[in-house]
Amino acid sequence: MKKKDLIRLDEEITHKLQAEIDEEEKNTRDEEEKIDEANIAWDDIQAKVDTDYQIAERVQAEEQELFTIKQKATLFKELLEQRRKDFAAKRAEKKRNKPPTKTQQKKTMITYLKNMEDEEEVAIDVVPLATRSSSIVDWKIHKERKKSYYQIMRADGKSQM
Repeated sequence: MKKKDLIRLDEEITHKLQAEIDEEEKNTRDEEEKIDEANIAWDDIQAKVDTDYQIAERVQAEEQELFTIKQKATLFKELLEQRRKDFAAKRAEKKRNKPPTKTQQKKTMITYLKNMEDEEEVAIDVVPLATRSSSIVDWKIHKERKKSYYQIMRADGKSQM
């Protein structure tokens, strides 16, 4: 190769390398600008948050100055009482939704049978027995002195006193 060809080849390679370097510098500048814009946006948001926090503190301090210690105590007492009532209501609701135990079911059945025996029309809250209640087909009342015994007969022929 001649010297002129080598020089021209060197110039072409130099131009290509310079173009690549320029492109990388442009990309780096673009990335730095994006980072700067994001930092500026973040700083703006942080400034707004700080301002909102300061305003909230000032408003809260002004509201607290409006109430005397006695008023604050009264409000706190009312808050506690309301929470106590809410929790009591939740506990009562949970207790009401709990299915009756077998003992409670038996007691309800005995109360029902006693009322049937006395043939009085008494309004009672009857709690239905569990799914097995449909298997009760008959019952008998046995009296021994002052005590009454109830014999419950089931559809499968078994009975229970």
